[in-house]
Amino acid sequence: MAAVHHADASFPLGPGIGQTMEWSGESSDLAQDDAVRRSPISKRTLSRKEALAAELEQLEAAMLALDAEDISSALGLMPAEGRIGSTDSVTSPVLVPSSSPPFLSAAPACEHVAHPVPREVLEACVDHQAPLGSDVAGVAHPVPRGVLEASVDHQAPLRLDVAGGQVQDRCPRGHPMARRATKAWDFCSKCGYRPAMWCGGPERPAYSYCSLCDLELCGHCTGLARLEGALNPSPQLKAWTLLMRLAEDARAQPTLAAPFGRVAVPAAGDGGKTREVMLSAFVSGPVVRQIVSQGELFVCGAAATAAALNSCTEQLPSKKQRLKLTWKQVLFDHFQDKLKLKVRDADGDPASWKVGKPHIRQVIESFPGMRTRDLITDAEAVPQKREAAWKALVTELRRPNTAVFFHTRNRWSGHYTLIAGAVGPIPADSDRSCDILPTVYDSEHCAILTNQVCQEPMQRVSFEKALEPIVKTKGFFRIFVVEHRPR
Repeated sequence: MAAVHHADASFPLGPGIGQTMEWSGESSDLAQDDAVRRSPISKRTLSRKEALAAELEQLEAAMLALDAEDISSALGLMPAEGRIGSTDSVTSPVLVPSSSPPFLSAAPACEHVAHPVPREVLEACVDHQAPLGSDVAGVAHPVPRGVLEASVDHQAPLRLDVAGGQVQDRCPRGHPMARRATKAWDFCSKCGYRPAMWCGGPERPAYSYCSLCDLELCGHCTGLARLEGALNPSPQLKAWTLLMRLAEDARAQPTLAAPFGRVAVPAAGDGGKTREVMLSAFVSGPVVRQIVSQGELFVCGAAATAAALNSCTEQLPSKKQRLKLTWKQVLFDHFQDKLKLKVRDADGDPASWKVGKPHIRQVIESFPGMRTRDLITDAEAVPQKREAAWKALVTELRRPNTAVFFHTRNRWSGHYTLIAGAVGPIPADSDRSCDILPTVYDSEHCAILTNQVCQEPMQRVSFEKALEPIVKTKGFFRIFVVEHRPR
């Protein structure tokens, strides 16, 4: 970690600023004539500078201790009274130039504004709970650990946006990152292959890249998507946000079967006028809770099969009937040992490339009481029957001891996953209560909660787009039901 310079040295005040600012009133003041330097005000200023220099050394030592994860030593090395520039007799301000970055002052700062750094900042930074301050000048502004460390080690990975969040515009090594246009499906160095927006909206936040580090980050990882969404939330983003909140509710309450919610979104009306559409959303609690992660492996067939079996038996009265399968058990014990399928790729890593829908349905139906049946094939996916297909899907998602299996594709390959929820308009003649099923079909607003990349339900896919590969491949891709239904 680079040392913190003081006295007449420059000091990088904030991440993402792209410039080095000097402490106000240092070496230039020392060059003034003797008459000015002998004035009582100047002597007091010099004494404050000496105290400030000593306390900056303390702060540097505290930051080194924090970097070494020695929290107790770091707290003990904080300046007296817990703030920089304070002494036993007088609290001296840290002098900040008028061009101070937004994380130091949200209001236009005058030339010499004090921004004391309280002791609680360091404590809050340790557990990443430090709030992002946007108070008026003269009030302490706690900052997260990353910001505090970046101001010391010159890496500057973050800057604050106008909405109070964080937008990364430098790579971890401190290089400025440029931006490029986003593709419908793109690769992020942090979260992998993914759609432009998990909400399925028209927005495409720019990717940020560092050519020196061969690093490319999507708008979600840099915070740009959050900023743009906060400034101009689309109907798709509002619906996706509601679905994600319901999924969190389902995870938090183990007995919650199908949490509901609703949200009003704008829609185009007659004559170019904007009207309001009330959307109802729900998720399948057992499916959300029983998702089996595939990690970074190509084992979607095994992971989705395990999740379907687990979710269909989660609410059964007998604990002996409740399955807790892993993808490894399904892949090796069933697909490999019983069906004699090849379950490793050329590198020897587990893979379910050779697993097809007949194999999945055969394994599922080998468990007591488990059944499968087609729900949406190419016959039901045609535009003339999509209203009936939507209603059938919503009905099955609400059925107990049932999971909806989705064979889909992304821009790279086919993919097996589950459908965890749905969102769409409620009937016009309903009382608009939260638990009304979204059975009204609307191509603009009807969508499902799933994942076309991995297993975690975090992607809103419009029902229209979900059915496109089913129609194009004449039913090779399809949606089918998995249920526990004893004979």
